[in-house]
Amino acid sequence: MSGLQATGRASLTEEAESPSLKFDVPDISSETRLQDESVPTQGVDDPLARSTALSPSLHSSVEAALEQTSESVPVLSVPSVTPAAPWVGGTRLSALSLFFAVAITGVAADQLTKWWALRALPLGDLNPPSILGGWVSLRLTFNSGAAFSLGSKATVLFASFSVAVAVALIVYVIVRKGSTLIELLVLGSLLAGICGNLVDRLFREPSPMRGLVVDFISVRYFAIFNVADIFITCSAVGLVLLAWRSERAS
Repeated sequence: MSGLQATGRASLTEEAESPSLKFDVPDISSETRLQDESVPTQGVDDPLARSTALSPSLHSSVEAALEQTSESVPVLSVPSVTPAAPWVGGTRLSALSLFFAVAITGVAADQLTKWWALRALPLGDLNPPSILGGWVSLRLTFNSGAAFSLGSKATVLFASFSVAVAVALIVYVIVRKGSTLIELLVLGSLLAGICGNLVDRLFREPSPMRGLVVDFISVRYFAIFNVADIFITCSAVGLVLLAWRSERAS
């Protein structure tokens, strides 16, 4: 009886020590290494092309997934938006510089032409030089009123009004943000015309605030004016056009 028990224990021990199931696991790293060595991948920068060279089945799976994704995701069309025009030069300083540069240039042009007219044109000339077939002549006169010889009895009033308008215009441009190039040119021209005639009223005879304005450009059937009056007229037309465009845009 003891011999049978010993024999049974020995057989159980052998079965426990020797497993009955065995699995053959292939060396995946070696196969992959061999496949990598057989397919040249150097110089392939595209990840999808590299996947094609290493594994055709993987490439097919990726390509199918990409096609499915592109079909499922809707394509949104974004309308094009034109950006607003920036300030001149992009800074407040550059905008103010342009405004004052136009104004100073206009005043300088007005005073230089008046200086020339006082020295080149005789007062009361009955046969003044003319251009454009006599439609425009250079006739020297003195004006105590506003532009185009209007309001000759209110010199002080026009001088005071010119000072107020010039100060208000400068403050408006300094405070206003986002002025466009055209607006700065128009407002600078307006300041040039106002200050050009204001210089005459302040510094010419007979006295400050009562000075006579020099006019020398005569147009047949119209009036006698100067360069400052041209700046005022052009800027007034420009302001009307800007207001009309702004109203249409709104």
